[in-house]
Order: sequence, then structure tokens, then C-alpha cells
Amino acid sequence: MSSKLAQSAISTSFIWNFWAVVFRRIINVIAIPVIARLVSKEDYGNIQIIISTFMLLAVIRNSGFNDYFIKEADDRDKKFFSLFVNTMYLNTFVIAVIFIPAVGIYSYFNDVSSIYTYLVLIVVLLFINVGEIAGETYFRQKVCFKNIAIAGSIKILSYPIFTIIFLLIRPDLFSLFAAFALSIVAEIISYFFFLPDNKVFLPDIKKMTEGFLLQFKERVFCFSVSAGMFISNFNVSFPIYLFAYAFSAEHSAQYAISAQLVSIPFSLIIDSLSKVIYPVFIKQNEEERRRFYLSILKFFPFILYPMLLWIMIYAEGVVSLFLGEKWIDVVPIIRIVSIPVFFNVLSSPLGPVATALGKPHYRVLWSGGSVLLALLAGSMGLQFGFLWGVASVISSRVVTLIVWQVVACRMINLSHFKLAVQLIPYVPFWIMLVVFWIFFPEVSSFPYVRMFVSGTVGMLIYFLLFMLFFKNDVMQIKKLVNDLFKKKVFE
Repeated sequence: MSSKLAQSAISTSFIWNFWAVVFRRIINVIAIPVIARLVSKEDYGNIQIIISTFMLLAVIRNSGFNDYFIKEADDRDKKFFSLFVNTMYLNTFVIAVIFIPAVGIYSYFNDVSSIYTYLVLIVVLLFINVGEIAGETYFRQKVCFKNIAIAGSIKILSYPIFTIIFLLIRPDLFSLFAAFALSIVAEIISYFFFLPDNKVFLPDIKKMTEGFLLQFKERVFCFSVSAGMFISNFNVSFPIYLFAYAFSAEHSAQYAISAQLVSIPFSLIIDSLSKVIYPVFIKQNEEERRRFYLSILKFFPFILYPMLLWIMIYAEGVVSLFLGEKWIDVVPIIRIVSIPVFFNVLSSPLGPVATALGKPHYRVLWSGGSVLLALLAGSMGLQFGFLWGVASVISSRVVTLIVWQVVACRMINLSHFKLAVQLIPYVPFWIMLVVFWIFFPEVSSFPYVRMFVSGTVGMLIYFLLFMLFFKNDVMQIKKLVNDLFKKKVFE
């Protein structure tokens, strides 16, 4: 692929990925409140445990070989793709042999009988999910995110539809699990229509062996990628397991739904860049990476900080409106879990930089340290109750995010003074927003009117003042957005 064609493919991929993420978040905003009202807290917590376990096992199953395929495969090499697919089949079988007895032994000594069957069934889902990962990997290798976006959108749309239908018939954990399984099947079927040759999905013992040996030969690369992904995913899902073990599935549900609600505005912007920003950083030199990161640094906090502040201040109204009175006890949790997102907004674009610079182990070490510190802090905080446990875990996240920010800035030789210069002028405007929203008077007897009127008026004043005092910054943000969508940033 020529340089010009590669640039065009990457930039087109960004646009497709962006709109796929927007669509996914819109569906989440609609689906989460409906599902939260239909299902019990215990079942919501249990399905989060099941899905988190599935995601972690999927990382082990892929074992970094999907990234190796993207890195090494020739576009015409169907045999290599077949080796990759069959290796995942074999890895899933190995996982089943180890995981199912391990869960059985654990359930014998601990009360997880309510989800034991589903934990076993996720191994079956791992076999089915091979088609999803294979399809996504195939099109990632060809830098064709259009098909990935379409297939992913089908999955994200089918999950809430199946969930709501099943919950109306049978409101329990079985309906949640069945909807999750069928959404995976829907995505796989869509990939079958896009792939030129579906015969590669047929299991082949000989190719399983060849692929496994090849994977073992490339164990350093595959293991480093797999370990990084596993630890990163576990870092995110760790509190769900911790609170379920220390308290109950209900407490896991409270933490999970709070994190999901807070992450909606954050992931809308970050996720649209995360999958396709890596090729940009690879092509850029050190100075270009610095400039690009500083441009993003103007854009992300400018948009996301006001959203996060609004959610924190009006958390009670947001929960009451979107989740219902049943979930009103998550209000303090939402305010707590919002805090590290402020730091994550700054550091999240730096992950691809570490990989682009050939230092993915930095991220592995950071994620591992984050898990260990969260375990230590959480264990101490849990002695004083659930909220103290949440606050302790979140405090450890803040510490590790600050450390990651320091390390990542050193990788691109960005001084902390220059970083502060980018943000300090904005602080008075964020303080102004907080004061405005806190003291905004009641304008109607109808619930939620104050929340939305003050939010709209406050944001309008915020943007007008920004344009007045930071006209150059607004122009730079506008240029970044235009360049992304007009494909100039990739050239």
C-alpha cells in the first residue's frame, strides 16, 4: 500500500470509527436506563462479572496473535489467516480445560452457584467469538474500519434490543446472558457477509498445531501484547470483582453502573481516536507528536471537563432521571468515580505514544502497578465500608494516573511547565461553571428543569467567554477537528 493510500485509509478509518463510537454511545444512553429499570441490582452486578470474565479470557485466548497477524500477514496470505483462526480455537480448548475445573473448585468453597453455569457457558462463547475477533483482525490488517464499524454497530444495537425483549418475558440473569451471546452471534454473521472466504473459519487440527508452534516461536511479541491487554483490562474490571467478593453482586452493580454513566462523554471522544491514532504517532517525529498531543490537550479538557463537572454537581438528578429511584444510592459513587476521569482525559492519548516509541512495556508496568496499588488501598478502605473502599480504589487510580502522566511526558520530552501552561488559564472558567451551577435558582416546579436549563445556559456562557478570551485556542481546536475529518492530520 502506497503512502498516500495508507494515509487515506487511516483517515477514513478514523471517521468510520468516530461515527461508530457516537452511535454506540447513543445506544448506551438509551439502553442503560431501560435495562437498569428492568433488572435487579444483583443480576446487573452478576452480568458485569460474567462479561468482565469473558473479556479477560478473550485476551488470553487471543494471546497477542491477532496483533502479530496484523503486523506480519501478507494481504494475499490466506494460510496465515487460517493459522491465526485455528490457533484461537486451540487456545480456547486449553482455556476450557483449565478454567472450568478452576471455577468448579472455587464455587465449591465460595457461594457463586448463581453464576457458575454462566461462567462455564462463557467458554462456549469464546469458541463462537473466534469469528468476531477473526473478522475484526482481518479488516484491521487491511485498515478497513468501515466493515468493523458496521459489524460493531450491529452488535451494539442488537444487544439492548435482545435484552429488553428477553427481560420483558423473563427478568433475570438468563435474559441478560442470552442477549449478550446473541449480540456476538449477530456481529459474527455480519462479518461473514464481508469476508471474501469463510472457509478459513473451519477448524483444522493440523493448522491448529502449526499456528500454535508459530505463536510459540513469536512468544516474546505475542506475550508482551497479551500481557499488556490482560493487565489493562483487569485494571478496569478489578473493582467489580473486589466489591463482589467483599460485599455482594449488588455493590459491584453500583460501582459498574456509576463508572459506565461517567464514562459516556469521556469514551465518546477518546474511543473514536484510540484504535486509529497509533498509525499517526508511528509516522510522526518527536516534535510532531508533541504538537499533536498539545493540540489534543486543548480539545479534550475544553469539551469533557464541563460535562464531568455537570454530572458531578447534578448527580442526583442524573441518576433519578436516567436510572430511576432504585439506583439513587449510587449518587456519591458517581461523584467519586468521576475524579480520576479528569486525569485520564490528559493521559489517555499517551498510550499510543508508548507503543509507537517501542515501549509498550511501560504501559504493562503502569497497569500492573495500578492493580497492585488499588488492591492494597481497596483492602484498607473496605475495612470501613463500601464507600470507603470505592474512595480508596479511586484515590489509588489518581496516584497512578499522575505517575503515568509524568512518565509519558518524559517519553515525548514534554515539560510539565508547558503542560501546565496549557491548562491553568482554563481553570477560572471551570470554577465559574461550578459556582454558576451550584447557585443557579429554581426556575420551575417541574423536576429536572433546573438541571437542564442551568446546564444549557452555563455551557453557552462558557463557550462564549472562551471564544472571547481564548480565540486562538478555539481556532486551534477548530482546526484540529477539521483536520481530523478532512483527513489532513494523517498526511
